[in-house]
Amino acid sequence: MKAQTIAYICNHRDGRVKIFMEEPASPMWESAELVSRHDADAELETLKAENARLTDALQWEQNRADRIGTHGDGCWKWGPSHYECALHAELDRLVGMMGEKK
Repeated sequence: MKAQTIAYICNHRDGRVKIFMEEPASPMWESAELVSRHDADAELETLKAENARLTDALQWEQNRADRIGTHGDGCWKWGPSHYECALHAELDRLVGMMGEKK
C-alpha cells in the first residue's frame, strides 16, 4: 500500500502563506499544518482564486487612478483614449443647439 503524500501549509511572519512538500527548515515559517496532498491542492486553488481576485481589483484601481485628472476641455483631441469624451462633447453641443431652436 502506497503512503499518502503529505504537504505542509505554512504561515510566514509577514502574512504570506506557502505550501511545502516537506517540513520547512526556516524558523520564519510558523504554524506548519500537516495536511494531505488533496487538502493542499484545495488550499492552493483557494489561494490562486484570491490572488486572481486581488489582482483584478488592483488592476481596476490602477486604471482608475491613471485616469483621474487626465481629462479637460478639448481632451478628445489628445487621442484614442479620449474618444468617449468627444462623444460627450458632441452630445452636449447638439443638446445645446436643440435648446436654442426652442
